[in-house]
Amino acid sequence: MNIYGLVTTALIPFSLVIQANNYNEKDLLNKLKTEVDKKNYANVLSLAKTYQDDYLGDPEFDFFLGIAALESNQVDVSVFAFERVVANKPNWLDAKLYLTKAYYQSSNYQAALEQCKSILSRPNIPTNLQKLTRDLCTSTENKLTQQASRIKHQLSANIGYDGNINAGTSEERIFLPFLNDYVNLDENSRELSDEYLKLNYQLQSTTALTQTSKININTQINAQQFANETDYNRLTAQVGVQYIQSFDAFDFNIGGQITPLWFDGEYYRLQSSVLTGVQAKLSDSWMLGGRLMLRKTSNQQQELLDTDDYSVGLTSHYYHSNSRYSVSIERLEEDGKVDSNSRTIDMISLSSLWLLNSQWLASMNVSYQRQEYRGQHPYYLAQREDDVWLASSFLQYQMSKTFSYRLSVNVQDKNSNLDLFSYRRSDINLSATMSF
Repeated sequence: MNIYGLVTTALIPFSLVIQANNYNEKDLLNKLKTEVDKKNYANVLSLAKTYQDDYLGDPEFDFFLGIAALESNQVDVSVFAFERVVANKPNWLDAKLYLTKAYYQSSNYQAALEQCKSILSRPNIPTNLQKLTRDLCTSTENKLTQQASRIKHQLSANIGYDGNINAGTSEERIFLPFLNDYVNLDENSRELSDEYLKLNYQLQSTTALTQTSKININTQINAQQFANETDYNRLTAQVGVQYIQSFDAFDFNIGGQITPLWFDGEYYRLQSSVLTGVQAKLSDSWMLGGRLMLRKTSNQQQELLDTDDYSVGLTSHYYHSNSRYSVSIERLEEDGKVDSNSRTIDMISLSSLWLLNSQWLASMNVSYQRQEYRGQHPYYLAQREDDVWLASSFLQYQMSKTFSYRLSVNVQDKNSNLDLFSYRRSDINLSATMSF
């Protein structure tokens, strides 16, 4: 066999492959349908790319291309494909439904709603198609509502009992190495308990900037009045602004807040913070988020208590049925003007939230903190280390859209190598909230 014959023989398999894949229109459409039914969307996109010069604009070709693109997160490709289908075949309801889904996925909710209404206005719609369209219509309307500017007010009143208002020790006297002697503690350094009344007002405002971005403003005021220990009456306020931008893979936020505090009518402290974070949906059940905070604490009574702080944290949420389970880890660095007021706090928290039914909501949280101070305490002549356990839970009854009631329990157990800073604290309160 000469060289020409060898080359011809070698090329035969390739020519057969090319010929085998040279589909006519009917075979191509059957092949695309088969691949879509098998959910081989990558194969559909590959075939569509090969034959797009000949068949782009053909309604059935575009229909299969649109499905594969939508399922492969190529939303813009699917929108254009289904728009061509609907333009050529305006009565093809399945194509209109897929176009609605594509608009929804691209956050073009107004266009999605128009398609929904167009489908539902048709007579004799199949029951299953009607249900799918109504569900998608509801989801779209919810998204449009979320985008609109809205203001929410919340007013609540709490009555409760705090078992250790001042986070004081139960010891009557302590030994101070600085004096090499025991000292008796006055009442202000020992644990105090009392009943209290607390009022809270909160204003939340959300303004949509675009289909994928918005600004949240949160303002609240808390006033707490004790029955007997009025020196510990406090008033706090908070004003926060947050910008949120949604991308295909994650949400990004950045904002700031200021929190002033008054004790017994005197201005005591101001905290100013800048916060930024991201949150990504990993699946229908899992979400993961990260946060960075920069904060400055300015104490008006004692400037040695001023600190410059920063923290980094990571939170994961798992959703199952009507419940949510979360785990968070965080490191907080507080840099004070003196080393004895500088510390590192490492935290881990586990929490759960259960929607028992349309009226009852329950939650439980357990967290642990390890606090290590950098400098030597001036009186104890030792470096301070604290271990803190915190647990909280609540049970809430939603009587109506306006009124709800909540029973909350909070417990704190703090152990320190310096006995003055070891204490236990418990708080139980009942609140009534009105939202409007």
